[in-house]
Amino acid sequence: IIWIFFKDAAASVESVSQGWQAKYAVLQLLERHPVVERLFPVDLRIREAYRMLQTVDRAYFVSRAASGADAHRLLEENQAQLAELCNRTLMLPVGMGALGLAIRSHRSWSAASFLSAGGGEIVPPLNTAGQSDNQRSVTLDAGTVSRVWGEFHNGVAAGLTYAPGLSGLDESWIWFALRAISHSRQLPMPTESFSSEQSGFLLGLGINGHLRQLATERIRVMLSYGDEMLTVATLLGLAASRRASMDESYYRTAALHVNALLPPSSVDMELPRLMHSAAVVGLGLVYQGSGHNHLASVLLAEIGQPAGLEPQNNQSRQLVATCSGLALGLICTQLGSGGDPGTAELLWAYMVGGRRRLPMPARDPRSTAGGPVNTGLGLAGNPPLPPHQPGSAGAGGGPQNDNQSNNQPGNGAAAGGNGEGGGGHNSSG
Repeated sequence: IIWIFFKDAAASVESVSQGWQAKYAVLQLLERHPVVERLFPVDLRIREAYRMLQTVDRAYFVSRAASGADAHRLLEENQAQLAELCNRTLMLPVGMGALGLAIRSHRSWSAASFLSAGGGEIVPPLNTAGQSDNQRSVTLDAGTVSRVWGEFHNGVAAGLTYAPGLSGLDESWIWFALRAISHSRQLPMPTESFSSEQSGFLLGLGINGHLRQLATERIRVMLSYGDEMLTVATLLGLAASRRASMDESYYRTAALHVNALLPPSSVDMELPRLMHSAAVVGLGLVYQGSGHNHLASVLLAEIGQPAGLEPQNNQSRQLVATCSGLALGLICTQLGSGGDPGTAELLWAYMVGGRRRLPMPARDPRSTAGGPVNTGLGLAGNPPLPPHQPGSAGAGGGPQNDNQSNNQPGNGAAAGGNGEGGGGHNSSG
């Protein structure tokens, strides 16, 4: 009997210790950080900010139910209040990610000690329970509030705490951490499925450059699950880890999720818009500042795709267009006047209206076929001439020829010259 008593007491103490560690682990790292010690040596503002952003404690609120209300009415009113508070709770991880960014540095963390401790509570719990002023515990019915994106951001915040350049964060460590998250949440192992928190944790690690260690075979297996959140996290995390590298392997991986980048002979697939958008943003990160003509023309065409008739399709179309614009801006970053003037003109037409010189279908520069790459904005390697000038080649248009005095239609392969697909200024005898 004594042995059972002490065993239960030890289990209770261990549970309390794990809960305390999950609640205050990041706060301990923050208070011991040399920058925080220098900036805030005596006040408690870091502790107060952490208290407002932590998600381990349940939410406390003053019930709006009228005094004397029956138990059913009181429960409904308390659940409605808690549902409103949960919208705030599910967004707290975004602030926690900013507060704990790169807080686990070489000074405070090592992979060996982490593995020897069994992983611990890697991602703090996201508590959506509540308690009213009349000491009534309140929980929400399943499906009342969607926790998917809140848990995803919670995982991202946990992954962001690992500073760039930490030693020991190889593929084996990442896989061990994912298994530890599954164990703490009593979920299936990552070999079977991934939770939203695990997907977000991968993205957080990728933002700080830790997904460079993943082998190609492991990436292929993760994408083969077909899980939307996992695919988004993998594509964005890999892109952040390989930013501005123009990595060919990432291009091939992301192109599978963008129909416009597939070969002409391939069958168009109905891809989830979220995966499509993540692949587009990832390409923008990987090709940041490169001025890649082929990708620029594809993204311009994606921005200008017409909207559908159904409101749901319009929202998806706006998502893809916004992400394509972000990726285009990343690719053309710091090009200035050296960029293609046709890009700025077409973007201006999208914004304020006017005649649009849509890009012609671009040939993938990785194609084995010969000839220059025609992006619709000029030939690759040759900056296009300013539009609206007599004798200039249009979008994929005919060549300039000034050997005769009268105007005749140009002989361009795709369209006539002079900018808007009209007849070229042909003066040959």
